[in-house]
Amino acid sequence: MYTATLREEAAAPVMTVTEGLAQLIQAFNSRDVNVARATLKRQEQTYEYMVEDTQPGIQRHIEGRFTNILIVVSCLSPMSAELNAELQAITTTAATTAQHWTEPVNRPTLVKPSRTDQQMIGISAEMKELDADINRTARSRHVVLIIGESGTGKTTAAALIHQRSPRAAKPFVDINCAALPETLIESELFGYEKGAFTGAVATKKGLFELAEEGTLFLDEIGDMKLELQAKLLKAIETTKDPPAGRRQGYTM
Repeated sequence: MYTATLREEAAAPVMTVTEGLAQLIQAFNSRDVNVARATLKRQEQTYEYMVEDTQPGIQRHIEGRFTNILIVVSCLSPMSAELNAELQAITTTAATTAQHWTEPVNRPTLVKPSRTDQQMIGISAEMKELDADINRTARSRHVVLIIGESGTGKTTAAALIHQRSPRAAKPFVDINCAALPETLIESELFGYEKGAFTGAVATKKGLFELAEEGTLFLDEIGDMKLELQAKLLKAIETTKDPPAGRRQGYTM
């Protein structure tokens, strides 16, 4: 399970990449979600843990990001919005622990190393204008709103803004707000202290804290319930500049 705090994870036995991906896949399987493969991108290396390559029809890709680490789990099973949110949270937490995973003894399929920085591809005036907007936005310290239809690349734009900003070496954390159920979204975003409520047996860092000094990408924020939007707006509006060198960036 990937619900331990970062302090608990640091004290846990060190896993290899193979063991870490296998444990993540087991978490999916325990929720009756079949997985085709899990891919880890870390330090310009890509590791692929193949589970089933004969079954067609990938239903969904679940992503988790932390700094320059990306984990993508390709799922064969359909799922509810609540389960999607739970699995995304698990995958994001796995990405935070993957920085400690050691090289696999028997290396999974290793594909060609990829560049950390994504590139804009296009020669049209619109694409050039968008690329210029991303460059200009990356130099800003303001909260950013990215709009566009589903599939137009809002997450890619947010990642490019982060990669071209002074925060590039710090965490990039993204979360689909619309997929998070009301009972989970506050604890996922803001975390909680040990003993804050029944069942809070350990302190949990929220995504705002995990994104410290980096970028928090809040995807599909407009589809959240209005009450939750109000709470999130309050958190963003009351964000104050921390001491020098400790500024947080939030991209929406």
